[in-house]
Amino acid sequence: GLVQGYGRSSEMTHSLLAALDVLYVDHIAVTTPVFDQTLHDYLGLAGSRLEKGPALNPVQKVVYAFVRLRDGIVVEVLGVEKDSPIARHVRQGGGPYHFCYAVENLDASIAKAESAGAKLLVNAVADVAFDGRRVAFLFHESQGVFELVEALPPESAPSGAPLWEEARPAGAETRHPVVAVEPTLENRLKSLFLRVFPLLDPGSVSNAAINQTQG
Repeated sequence: GLVQGYGRSSEMTHSLLAALDVLYVDHIAVTTPVFDQTLHDYLGLAGSRLEKGPALNPVQKVVYAFVRLRDGIVVEVLGVEKDSPIARHVRQGGGPYHFCYAVENLDASIAKAESAGAKLLVNAVADVAFDGRRVAFLFHESQGVFELVEALPPESAPSGAPLWEEARPAGAETRHPVVAVEPTLENRLKSLFLRVFPLLDPGSVSNAAINQTQG
């Protein structure tokens, strides 16, 4: 029944991301019609810091800034410019837009994604937001829109606990129950998503939509 069907869905999602040789989650992107306010909100979180930006990305036609949260998660805040590809998403309310996964061989990962049924939305291109490293955008029915970026050199890659592992300081409060989960990639991503959007109910993450309010 439902449990068996969910098990098959989890396996399919894990298979796609594993096939792409994902090394780490580079960031989560959110879009907003009020860029300055949204950036201010993220920087207002205890322990957060501005990692890059604000700046204009003329290729992607967005204003961007990267904020590293206390537990290591990086959020890319995106604001619209003229003819921006995120304009429709912002008109629908903005909010969570995509995960970006770092891979060692971008061309090989794109080919593997397409073999698994993904559609290439934006061809690989050097991106100023990543100091010239190439990025590509794809769509897959199990992931929606997602981004791939060429990974940082090993000496520059994120250190310490992977971004998908729980890394709350002792005594830190949470707004959602702490649930023991199996160490699958899908569950790790859900855990990461809940830490960025803590008002979401854990059971509703899979069905969350940008036009739904939290709380």
